[in-house]
Amino acid sequence: MTPCQAAALRVSIASPANPETADSVTKLQLGCFLLALSSLGGGVVSLRAANVSTSYGTSRQVNVNASGQNIPGDAANEPSLCLDPNDPNRIAIGWRQFDTTNSNFRQAGWAFSTNGGLGWTFGGVLETNVFRSDPVLTSDAEGQFYFLSLFLSNPYRCDLWRSTNGGANWQPLGPAFGGDKAWMTIDKTSGPGHGNIYQAWDPSSDFGDLDSAFPMTVA
Repeated sequence: MTPCQAAALRVSIASPANPETADSVTKLQLGCFLLALSSLGGGVVSLRAANVSTSYGTSRQVNVNASGQNIPGDAANEPSLCLDPNDPNRIAIGWRQFDTTNSNFRQAGWAFSTNGGLGWTFGGVLETNVFRSDPVLTSDAEGQFYFLSLFLSNPYRCDLWRSTNGGANWQPLGPAFGGDKAWMTIDKTSGPGHGNIYQAWDPSSDFGDLDSAFPMTVA
């Protein structure tokens, strides 16, 4: 997917009238999709945020400015979403942020919601003018959010960020090995692995560590 194909990033919020979709983290993640607001040839882009309602719920644009409006000319794709298991009103989402639809330079953009996805605040990028890709977000049992991000190095590596306030701010925790197409999950059980973070990535590419799995703990 090119930046021009993802001018607006939207997340679908399950409707209470549809029990099949309500309170389902997996379906909420699958409902996160992209919408192009302008064609490759350019044209006028509306400042109105892209909100679309269906019988399954309402899809709301998340890469918006401080007034909740669409940001003309920017683009986003590859979203990843997490929510607080103790307070589902707190949601964060990360994506590959392109400042223009004509640029291939991507950064780690994010937004957060405190009302179950009805409204979103665009937080910006993890690091300004730092090339990043393959965002992965998840939460632990205590409701802390984690952001795994791929950055350019030789070989490619990931680093890990954490938010203790529902995605409003992110603090770097340090390097996390990794490589292309990384993913992670956190043990939320009460067993001996509680709190462990497990990461996997594509070991077949020339970019990244040869090992394809890596468990870690965070203090």
